[in-house]
Amino acid sequence: MFQWSLLFVSSLLALAMATHTGNDWPSGSITCGNNIYTRSNVERPIPQGLVAYPRKFNNINNLTIQCLGGSLEEFPILPGRPYTTGSAGPDRVIYIRAQHEAEYCTVVTRRDGFDGNPFVLCEGS
Repeated sequence: MFQWSLLFVSSLLALAMATHTGNDWPSGSITCGNNIYTRSNVERPIPQGLVAYPRKFNNINNLTIQCLGGSLEEFPILPGRPYTTGSAGPDRVIYIRAQHEAEYCTVVTRRDGFDGNPFVLCEGS
């Protein structure tokens, strides 16, 4: 009996230590409306902090985002180039910042691409 209890507790400890606070990176492309992004397109903007970004992502649309351990932040993602200034467009990379690194959560877009419309999850994110 003791051996089974020890095995069970050890398994729980290993699972807790392996728990990932963010999501795994997407294995394929991500589609946000007419925009298609690769993994490198999504990875690139996360560590940047330019102008008014990154900013807190409040998730007022109650999207199902499987990230734990920090506050959600957003950063614009544009097809073909990194965001620097100006119009941020409808698409955002969502991540959590923990200590000195950021962990990917998902990619969202504004419904129909219009500012002020609610965010929705992008396909493949």
